[in-house]
Amino acid sequence: VVSSRENMDKWPPGSHGGTYGGNAVACAAGVATLRVLREEGMIANAAAMGARLMAGLDRIAERNPVIGDVRGKGLMIAVDLVTPDGQPLPTDRLKQVIKAIGHRGVIMTKCGPSALRLAPALILTPEQADEAVTAILQALRSVA
Repeated sequence: VVSSRENMDKWPPGSHGGTYGGNAVACAAGVATLRVLREEGMIANAAAMGARLMAGLDRIAERNPVIGDVRGKGLMIAVDLVTPDGQPLPTDRLKQVIKAIGHRGVIMTKCGPSALRLAPALILTPEQADEAVTAILQALRSVA
């Protein structure tokens, strides 16, 4: 940790570090992970598959007023589900949607009061992205 003397003097010795961070093995693992992300094109894939998912979800939202908002960056996406008057979908209904999506082979969870959270692996394929969008559409229809 590097900072001004004024800031460093505010912390008792040992309060800003630990035995698990910065060791040689952890640093080597971090460097290897960054290398794999770059060499295997995972960052570019996350951007492309995220855009594909967002486009598919936006298409669903145009025909399904239960989707109040679709937002995200890369493969971290949230889909807000709302009632006809724009209020957050009740938790029990949200859980039904998530369960229905799971029955279609897509695992996801919620975030916030009434949003589906998509955070798939960085190696997501176009076919898997399309399957996820289809599963969400079918689940929304089945629970509606």
